[in-house]
Amino acid sequence: MSALDRIAEYFSSLAPETLPRLGEHYADEVHFLDPINEGRGLADLQAIFEDLFKQLKNVQISIDARSGNEEQGFLRWTMAYTFRGKSRTLPGTSHFTFDPAGKVASQ
Repeated sequence: MSALDRIAEYFSSLAPETLPRLGEHYADEVHFLDPINEGRGLADLQAIFEDLFKQLKNVQISIDARSGNEEQGFLRWTMAYTFRGKSRTLPGTSHFTFDPAGKVASQ
């Protein structure tokens, strides 16, 4: 299985109970950047995702498309969630780079 396939599988299963497995998929010094958050390292990434799950309920991420190689890749995804009692969806794209071990170095 490619690095992109592994992160796609994990990303689509992201939930509070899967957060302890971040280190299996993300490098220790991962750099994470999105329009709201920036963090470096697994502790920052875990805090960012924990906050996501505190703010949003019933989060489900589906992978719509993927493209890449062993060095980098893109996932196009849709996140469905509940916020303030209303169901919503959010389309997004993530760019991943991978370290030599196949873990995410940046997202």
